[in-house]
Amino acid sequence: MLLSFQKPSDILFYETLDMPLPELESKKPLKVSWHTASTEEGRVVNLLLDKESTVAEALHALAKMVPPEAPGAGEASGASVMDVAGANGAGPRRLRMMEIFNHRIYKIFQDQEEIETINDQYWTIRAEELAPEELSQGPDDKLIHVRHFYRDTRMNMTHNFGDPFLLMISPDETLASVRKRIQAKLRLTAEEIAAWKIAVVSFGRVEYLEQDDDVVRPHFRKHDNYSNWDDYLGLEHAQTGTGRKKQQARSGYDKPVKIYG
Repeated sequence: MLLSFQKPSDILFYETLDMPLPELESKKPLKVSWHTASTEEGRVVNLLLDKESTVAEALHALAKMVPPEAPGAGEASGASVMDVAGANGAGPRRLRMMEIFNHRIYKIFQDQEEIETINDQYWTIRAEELAPEELSQGPDDKLIHVRHFYRDTRMNMTHNFGDPFLLMISPDETLASVRKRIQAKLRLTAEEIAAWKIAVVSFGRVEYLEQDDDVVRPHFRKHDNYSNWDDYLGLEHAQTGTGRKKQQARSGYDKPVKIYG
């Protein structure tokens, strides 16, 4: 007699494996959300790697499954990212893997970290290609977090939503320049970006940037690391069109097989 959830059942489920069971048990599945240059989720990639594999090896496997957006990328410095060969002889691509939760980037993984320690059930594991400006980072440039947010004036609180991203800014870059780059990155119309407010948010305190010639870099503290930074550039606007895309419905389904006897 078969039991399913402690109840008798006459249905037997089975799965056809692509490899011997002992080999499968030595692997770790890793679900990675691949994001495009405009920060949107392009696809979800399911990797199956040895449990001892590193983040660098996972990115190398991922690069074979997603097409490059910016062929011919050059060298970079600073961030922990992975060089992988470009398609058709193009220059190396620079990829990174991050840990996302509650619309915030909590961690950028180091190349040597083992994937066995990554929890893709609780966190969203996201990978992306570095933006061109990150490939020639200057000593005074700063990589900042950017998040979408709205304010709950009744509770005097800020709430994040949508897909966060990283942006490299130069020490003398103005608000007008940063706004224009964000508009291009997110593919916004002039009307859309004009309706957004830009602010530096630190521990819930919102400092709006309003003058086009205002230099953005001094509004951020000098410390620099790759953890969950307390200061971020906030994009205040309505929540329409910035959330994660809904998963497409399955085009087909697996038909059950009845076994009589």
